[in-house]
Parts: sequence; C-alpha cells; structure tokens
Amino acid sequence: MTAIGIYSQNSTDDEVKEMRTRITETVMAEEFVLQIHGFYCDTETKTVRFDAVIDFLAPDNKEVYQNVCQKVTALYPDYTFQIQLDSDFSD
Repeated sequence: MTAIGIYSQNSTDDEVKEMRTRITETVMAEEFVLQIHGFYCDTETKTVRFDAVIDFLAPDNKEVYQNVCQKVTALYPDYTFQIQLDSDFSD
C-alpha cells in the first residue's frame, strides 16, 4: 500500500447529489478518464473538488484534464472547481 486517503463527502443534500451525478456523467464521457472520486461540493462557497483518474494510455493527460475542466465549468459556471489528477496504478 502506498497511501491511505480520507475524503469528506456530503451525500445527503439532494442538490449536491444531482450535481455529482451530472458532473460524474460528464467527466466519465471524456475518453481516457477511468474514474472520479473524493467528490465534495460546498454550495455556500460554490466550490467543487474531486480527483480524476486518467488512463496511462492517454496520449496527453494535460489535454484530458483541460477538457474535463472546461466541461464541468460549462455545466456550473458559478462554481470554482479544484480537480486533482490522480494516477492509475496497476500491477
């Protein structure tokens, strides 16, 4: 094991649940995105943060990251996004 992570999440708010679903669907539609996790939305400060796992096979992970940022910002332009690229580890 290389790391242990703890993520906060707010999964009881219906507005946040809806946002998480829309954001997850949008991000997962991007080629080479394997998953997102660690999703947290603060509706008071209008910030959303999550990790995105990009496939090692992606020819340009920075381009994938930029596409993800643009798409989620288009969905929720009033929000600030903190998206962390996460590594896809395999054995």
